[in-house]
Amino acid sequence: MACPAPPYIPDEQFFCILLLFQMYQEYLGLVTMPLPFFNIRLRDRILEQENQEPLTTNNVYATLCNRPYEFWILSGETVRSFDNLVIMISQRIPQIRFGNSNVSLKNRVLLTLIWLRQYPTYTLLSLSFGLSVANVGKLINNMWVLLWEVCSPLVTWPSVQEWTAKQGH
Repeated sequence: MACPAPPYIPDEQFFCILLLFQMYQEYLGLVTMPLPFFNIRLRDRILEQENQEPLTTNNVYATLCNRPYEFWILSGETVRSFDNLVIMISQRIPQIRFGNSNVSLKNRVLLTLIWLRQYPTYTLLSLSFGLSVANVGKLINNMWVLLWEVCSPLVTWPSVQEWTAKQGH
């Protein structure tokens, strides 16, 4: 509802003050109070009636072992080379709890390799492995460093002379 225009007043300053006052009254009429749930998480605002069931940890490794081609597509490793990698890593890492469940070392390494190769979202990995998104992030941040420490000595780069010889110069 718009206020009527103020009557014309010969004094310009007084007229401007009245005009600003009228605009302020219109503004106050448009301003609404914050929603009653302004301090609730965005997820709870969007999904008001969500009944979230607790996540159950999935043994993705056991499932993919029976499907070696999909194992290779997702992780970039064969089951045998993956098991050798897990043996190398197992000497350097303790069993760590994530949330309410123990995540096996094989599933932690597999999750990290899938993330490195496919780069899926943490949400997708969360649903696949039955972990919270926060735990997926913690797991990946811990495991990729460990993978680098274990695997970097295995990579040898050619010297400049070897590289030049391979190029045929």
